[in-house]
Amino acid sequence: MAWGAHAQTSNRLSGPNPDQHASPPDLSGIWVLDKQKSDFGMLPTPASDTSRYTRVGNVYQIVEVNAMDTGSSHITYSWPVGAGEASTDLPDLEASVQTRVTLHGDTAMFVSQLKHGGRAIEIQSGREYLSADGKVRTREYDLQSLVNPDEELQHVVAVFRRQ
Repeated sequence: MAWGAHAQTSNRLSGPNPDQHASPPDLSGIWVLDKQKSDFGMLPTPASDTSRYTRVGNVYQIVEVNAMDTGSSHITYSWPVGAGEASTDLPDLEASVQTRVTLHGDTAMFVSQLKHGGRAIEIQSGREYLSADGKVRTREYDLQSLVNPDEELQHVVAVFRRQ
């Protein structure tokens, strides 16, 4: 997640789980960015990025701390366990994030929309999957500005190692 701020989480899950018989991978634990395996394209690469995933019912509460050249950020947001939706309020940014996840086998396909003042300003869409041994989590996504439609689509591959 590229948005930096402290967030207050208000979870909302909705919709039936299309893969309700499939077991989603367990993401619980601490994940640390592997900068050498990641590719942020034209975006700045974080100096560090660590996330703690804690499962609470049908969502993960994710606390993410990252450091950039411009300073560090701390954000708390929700991510559905398996298929579903979760919403997170980001009061420091006067924004919110809504994420929808569907499962396709062992891969989570997602779309996240960032809104500011009720207006959609950015969309992330992509996929996330674990390595066979469960020690590496890869998130590939495209980042699109809705504020500046002429801005080039950014493609990111972020690789994390479980601690």
